[in-house]
Amino acid sequence: MVEPTAGRRDSPHRKPRVVLVVDDDKDVLALAATVLKDCGYEVVQCHDGRQALDVLRIRHDAIDLLFTDVVMPGMNGFDLADAAKRICPALKVLYTTGFASVPMPLVAKRHGKIIPKPWRPDDLCRQIEAALEGGDSGVGVGKASN
Repeated sequence: MVEPTAGRRDSPHRKPRVVLVVDDDKDVLALAATVLKDCGYEVVQCHDGRQALDVLRIRHDAIDLLFTDVVMPGMNGFDLADAAKRICPALKVLYTTGFASVPMPLVAKRHGKIIPKPWRPDDLCRQIEAALEGGDSGVGVGKASN
């Protein structure tokens, strides 16, 4: 079950945290957006890295976390995160991939937290919240539950 208040801050006067979701698969993008909205996050959806960077240039102060697929045409998730951090240095990042060929422990050590696809909705919400909380505990490979 998805925790419906995960993205809400303590005070009812504060706005929900904003997650920029980037995935070239429209079905995965829509699913991630639905799950995160159900968890209380505001979601901005982008289908590629170029579109995500355009959003960040406009809304850089409003985006709390970038949740991006690793393998995408044009610009991969790591390059996107590097470019995004130049626009917004404090931006938190969580990666996802469905490709077994991506060496996740090595990637996690260099780039940060990665959650493998397919992820369960409750796992995704927990991983997003952990990434938003930051700290060294956010580095590593997330585990998808069966």
